[in-house]
Amino acid sequence: MQNTACQFSAKRSQHLNAIKRFLQSDQSLMLIIGETGCGKTSILDDITLQVRLTRPVLRLIGDTNLNPSQFTQALAKHWNIRTTGNHPRLEGQLDELITGLAGRKQSYVLIIDNAHLMALSVLAAISYLTLKQQEKQQVQLHILIAGHPILTEKFNCLQTKTAPEIILGTLSREAAFRKIRRLFNEADLQLPHAAANAIFTKIFQQSKGLPKTLENMVQKLVAQRTAANQPDTYFSLPTSPCSNSLSPPNVLYHKNQNNLQQNKKSLWKKITCLVSLAALLLLLTWIWQHNHPHSPHHPHSNNASTVKKSNYNLWYLPENLASLFHPKLPSRS
Repeated sequence: MQNTACQFSAKRSQHLNAIKRFLQSDQSLMLIIGETGCGKTSILDDITLQVRLTRPVLRLIGDTNLNPSQFTQALAKHWNIRTTGNHPRLEGQLDELITGLAGRKQSYVLIIDNAHLMALSVLAAISYLTLKQQEKQQVQLHILIAGHPILTEKFNCLQTKTAPEIILGTLSREAAFRKIRRLFNEADLQLPHAAANAIFTKIFQQSKGLPKTLENMVQKLVAQRTAANQPDTYFSLPTSPCSNSLSPPNVLYHKNQNNLQQNKKSLWKKITCLVSLAALLLLLTWIWQHNHPHSPHHPHSNNASTVKKSNYNLWYLPENLASLFHPKLPSRS
């Protein structure tokens, strides 16, 4: 128990140091990702107390009812930045905010908790602030945002450059594999041994080791298999790109259900080919035996006396076909 507490304290110290380095860098946005109860709010409390001594800090809580204009006006009012408010477009208001911050010597810190609850338009305004600062190569506002894993996907859709992030409450690879295996066993779902390791790895990578996300992915996979209701079906997990709905990556694994039927058809084709080849060989052998002059079955060979004359008609082919096998073969009289 003491060892676990030490590991938790060491990780927390690493996260705090990473945030401090970010606040001193030329980057303007950092994400703190984690599920409910993993310690996002407490680590924001610690960093707020430490940074507030040297820099102005504004702490916000994510609100679904907040619109981009209200968000911009709240920042300008808190930091006493004069804006005309006459810009019909939001970009003009945000540009005034950036210009007002750039005219000051000190830098500012904006901390937002539960940012996954905010509207996508507000997150787009935050992304605009970060990108404009990067273009001007003058970062006066460092933005620290905490939220659920869906927040990463939203920002990946809003900007091409990936923001640095800290992921809290993650499982190790071994612990994640044990959890995935236990969930599959509880659902009475057996995976092929050869495919199990690849499937577990894909789930671990897509969930980033977050326990709740991992559980949701396995539940979707099990539900898909149950809906298919086919015991011989197993699963794969292709990576799903960011969609307009901004939903978490879906676990989609599917084996071709017609595999067995295709194998049967292929087997029958092989058998049919073999039978046809054998029949062709028998036919060619029969033709050679009864039409070649040196064959004992040929009526003009030395051994032709051993063959009954009444059967000659069975051994001869029509004249046009016989000439193909032996040009000098006499025609039937």
